[in-house]
Amino acid sequence: MLLKERLTEALTNKENDINTFIWKSKKTRNEEGDYVQKSTKMVDMDVDTLKRNLKYCETMLYNQNKEHPGRVVFLDIIRDARERCNVELFLRWLYKENNINKYSFMNIITTFFQNNPTLKRDELLLNDVIGQCPLEFQNIPVELVLDGCMDSLGIFNSKRQRIITTSFVLRQGVWPTAEEKQEFIKNKVKLTNKNILDYLEVNPKHTVRISSKGLPLKCMKSIINLQEKKYSDMSLMQLELLRNRILFALEREVKYHIDQWKLREKQLKMVLASKGVNINI
Repeated sequence: MLLKERLTEALTNKENDINTFIWKSKKTRNEEGDYVQKSTKMVDMDVDTLKRNLKYCETMLYNQNKEHPGRVVFLDIIRDARERCNVELFLRWLYKENNINKYSFMNIITTFFQNNPTLKRDELLLNDVIGQCPLEFQNIPVELVLDGCMDSLGIFNSKRQRIITTSFVLRQGVWPTAEEKQEFIKNKVKLTNKNILDYLEVNPKHTVRISSKGLPLKCMKSIINLQEKKYSDMSLMQLELLRNRILFALEREVKYHIDQWKLREKQLKMVLASKGVNINI
């Protein structure tokens, strides 16, 4: 047997070894104020506990509660937010490059549908209506563009959705520009974690790392300070940062969470099966 095949077999055996499956409880604070997390072997749990944890996995994945959406539902929220950023960016491009404002473009689309009454507007993309549109805007749903023309794209990062958190933005890391570094030097301030957080006006309980993959301080501050805002009121920097980077990074993180919860689901079902309770895997 080749080494590659032996490694594959070993990994498969480990993935199917129910004695290695661990369930980690929700983090809680101890008396010292530190977060702790209890770990339990799944095979040591009784059937009722296994079923309860399986239900919890389902909630974490598919919960429809607007204040606490499941990760799969949250993925749709992220993609919708990115699309709305793109609509606002398109409308600003349209005005800058073609001197067509929202009112004028609304009339253009309305006239188009009047002349093509058999078309279903909820199935059309922007590229179906106008030609010579930049690639980044071609697949925007026309209905969403109409919302943008009427300033009805809504509010980004509402308290109910909590799309972007300060902790998530800080995890992207910072990479100060030459000008930003010079500003620190001019004020005789070192680029320490505390001083960077002070500059960002963030609670010092957080941490942020300096990384070449990170955001310029100005960009990070603009996202952290975003809070609740209508898409039409966002700065160009905020819209482009959200569309081009932040929301893609968040989507990647949420996809990882989804994979982890689905893996736990599979493991719980395997352990239940070993106890005589068969649930489809």
